[in-house]
This record gives sequence, structure tokens and C-alpha cells, in this order.
Amino acid sequence: MSLPFALFTRVNHHRQSILFGCALLADEQRDTFVWLFNKWLKCMHRVALKLITTDQDAKISDAIKMIFPTTRHRYCFWHVRKHIAEQQISMTNKYGKDFVSDFHLWYTSHDISTCQERWRLMNEKYHLKEEEDSWLLKMYRLRGHWVNPYLKDIFCARMTTSQRSESINSFVDGFVNANTKLVKFVHQYDKAVAARRSSESQQDFRGSNSVPNCTANLYEI
Repeated sequence: MSLPFALFTRVNHHRQSILFGCALLADEQRDTFVWLFNKWLKCMHRVALKLITTDQDAKISDAIKMIFPTTRHRYCFWHVRKHIAEQQISMTNKYGKDFVSDFHLWYTSHDISTCQERWRLMNEKYHLKEEEDSWLLKMYRLRGHWVNPYLKDIFCARMTTSQRSESINSFVDGFVNANTKLVKFVHQYDKAVAARRSSESQQDFRGSNSVPNCTANLYEI
């Protein structure tokens, strides 16, 4: 029987991806994610996550709101850009050829005030408020999950996508696969964790027993 495999991935002080926990799920429904996050919270002695990055899944989002109400939830920017790319043709057909560039300028703003002003100008130009149920308005309402100016106040260790989780998935694939029996899975997962810890220990040793190369840009005046 195939089961969804959920991984909790973090970044250590060497900017390495580390395994922080895993679970085999019965399905990918909201109640299952609620169960998963409750178990995770119990394992972490009721200390909630400060930030969690996932893809834009409504069931996961609902579960996070229920179990981690104080946790900042960030959408994987790679998945968001994929969704934007999928919508480009329909948005261009609907609003005109300038819309995509205006939309890009909005979500790449460097601060909240600029972001708000650019959205106001887009509203005036394209009459966006007339379409409350559109994909575009939905993404605007969810801007706190993916538009960078609204996320600058939380440290994310340069993790703007779920790429690290996916790289860890590839790493774990070297120890388990879809045909791994459940009894063997636990043993193989322990080996995967040990391998990551060994890699971290090697970096700790290297950091304690070497001198970094310091460089500076020198300009002749």
C-alpha cells in the first residue's frame, strides 16, 4: 500500500538541510494534516514553529491556522510563480498586454507602501474590484503568504521555496522507496537521519579546525 510521506525539513547553522521529523499519512485531507501537526507540536513540547513553508494547498493552510495560529505560513514561491505562469495567457486576454508586467511590478515591490500604491493604480487601470471571485483577487487577499514585503519581518534562512524539502526527498530516496516494507522503513529512515547528522558533524569539525579565507574588494583612489 502506498502512503503519502511528509517530511519536516529545517536549515542548520551550516545552511545544510536537516531532517527534523517525518510521518506516513493515510491521505492528504485536512483532518489528516491537523492530526500530523498536533503530533508534531506534542513532539516539540508544545513549542510552535515560527515559520512554515509549504505549497499553496488549502487543506494544509486550514490545518496550520487551526494548530499553529501564531506561526507565519509562507507559500513556496516556485509554486506561486508556476501558478502565475499558468494564468498569464488568460490575464493578458482579459486585461491587455500590459497587465502581466504591471502585476510583476506589484508583487516584486521592495516595501509595503510601494506594493499598496501599485495595487491601487492597478485597481484604477483594470477595475479589479469588480471581480471579487477572480484568481487575481484571491492572490491579493493571500499576499501575506507570498509577496516579499509582507514577509520581511520573519527570518526564513533564505528559504523562499520548498526546494530544500524536495532535495531532502531525493536524499531519502537513497534509503527508502515505494517498495520499502514498513518494518524496514523505520530502520532505513534512522540510517538517513544518521547520515545527515554525520554530515553536520563534519562541518562542525571543519569550522572548528580551519580558518576562513577573508576577501575584500580594494579600490585605488
